[in-house]
Amino acid sequence: MAMESGNTQIEAYISDSLLGFHKLIPFVIGAVSIGVCTVNRTLVKCLIPLAIAIIAGTVFHCVLTGLGVTAFFISYFAYVVACIDASPSMDLFLSFAMPTGFGILWFIDLYFIAVNNDSFPVLPYLATVLVSALVGVFSVYSVTKLSKDKGKSLLYDFKGCSCDDCAQSNRCSSKPNKPNNVKQVLMRRV
Repeated sequence: MAMESGNTQIEAYISDSLLGFHKLIPFVIGAVSIGVCTVNRTLVKCLIPLAIAIIAGTVFHCVLTGLGVTAFFISYFAYVVACIDASPSMDLFLSFAMPTGFGILWFIDLYFIAVNNDSFPVLPYLATVLVSALVGVFSVYSVTKLSKDKGKSLLYDFKGCSCDDCAQSNRCSSKPNKPNNVKQVLMRRV
């Protein structure tokens, strides 16, 4: 009897923790993308997908299905996947870590929806996922077609250097006119 109540308390604690984290998913995604783009000095590359995801999340939360976090997450995820397809510079670590991270966030989202509803809203959830994914992919396509450089300066490229000019793979010139003065970069690829 005591063992069952202990298991119930653990399950309740895990459920409460995951449900609290679900509300933070947009903030986690936003903080990570802004942090990475700030380190790489490419802040504009995170503003476009964040703006698109915020608009999708707000529309789906307030007007359509009430699934704002799902819409935010899926539109951002689709944007990143479309950028991966457009960028040949994806390294092995990111090709493993990004799907794992997004998969964990998707599990939390599904768990939250399942726990908070008596019956899982299959059609609204699938509609939200499909439309949000199309919004994310279409956004990459639009940026690619509307920008003069085919989106190179605006889309994620999954390579980076924490200084302005990456002359070599992991070293940056400390003084632009003197190639012998180089300093080691701690984050070669992000």
